[in-house]
Amino acid sequence: GFDASRRSDGPFALAIQFQDSFCNATRYDGDGATKDTQIPLPSNAQIEAGISNPANFVNIDSQSNVSISVEIPSTAKSTDLYGLSITDGVSTLNVAPQGAPTGGGTMTFNGIDLSLLNDGMIGVTVNGTDDANNQNVMTGMPGMKDTEAPSAARVRVVAGASNAIDEINATNSANPPVLLRFENVATGDQYRVSFGDDNGKTISSTFQSMISLFTGPSATGIVNSGDFNPPANEAVAESNQRIGDLDITLPAGICTQGLVAGAISLRLEVKDTAGNSTFLIGTSAQKTTAAHLPTAARVASGAQNAQDIINQASFGSVTIDVAMPASSTTSAMVRVRLADGARLIDTA
Repeated sequence: GFDASRRSDGPFALAIQFQDSFCNATRYDGDGATKDTQIPLPSNAQIEAGISNPANFVNIDSQSNVSISVEIPSTAKSTDLYGLSITDGVSTLNVAPQGAPTGGGTMTFNGIDLSLLNDGMIGVTVNGTDDANNQNVMTGMPGMKDTEAPSAARVRVVAGASNAIDEINATNSANPPVLLRFENVATGDQYRVSFGDDNGKTISSTFQSMISLFTGPSATGIVNSGDFNPPANEAVAESNQRIGDLDITLPAGICTQGLVAGAISLRLEVKDTAGNSTFLIGTSAQKTTAAHLPTAARVASGAQNAQDIINQASFGSVTIDVAMPASSTTSAMVRVRLADGARLIDTA
């Protein structure tokens, strides 16, 4: 056979020369040939970002409809075919090849169902074949499949210096203290708290990284939950370190001054790095913008005085009955004042 390994890819001319025993010579030009030993190698392949998932992640919502893009070089032809092999290390899913765009560009494989692959690292391989039966293999960017969402267990307004539990009032409406409880979370997860009123208005915080609970001012509010011990700040270097269950009381919540008085709903959303989300409706709070006025107040009758009467026997120890409305809370403070026109007497 002829060794054409040193010849460049491209067209070859084929000529055959004949010579007989009498030295008569002739030439025959045969059909030309083409040397083609390479198929263009893609420059990149990765899992595309979707409605619910970041790039290179597969989550519980996207696992049955994954898109993978492949970058094809400009030397590609429409007869070059590229397919995919996707594996979790145990099982492999093969995606049928497609023709490359002439002149290169982005090929996108849509609607890939990866629901049968296990959670964990996902390998993406591009397999190329051309019309000369040349083949190549390109390893794309690894992905991560994660279909386990973090858990949000509680969100509630807690008692503060000026409010009872589940109460938002004129004093604390700018920053009501909020208790959050998380389960099976990681430092790379994010959380957001929302308040809503009966008029349909909602006020939400921005998403906060779970790692900020260990490195910011609110770290002082961490409460151990069960056998969970918060790691030292220096130990939180891995962005997805598993931290288990966590109770945290935010020293300042969200400004709720724009919400109308009445029932206030609370919602906690937790989102992990793969885009899995959990929503929890918490314990409702009651917002008041003014003091709860008593419905009645009068001198109570006693053993030696009638109702509304202070006499010689009772003036040293007067009992006042104050009727409070049903909307009042245990945090309401009541002070009674007696006045005779010249002097004022206030209770504590």
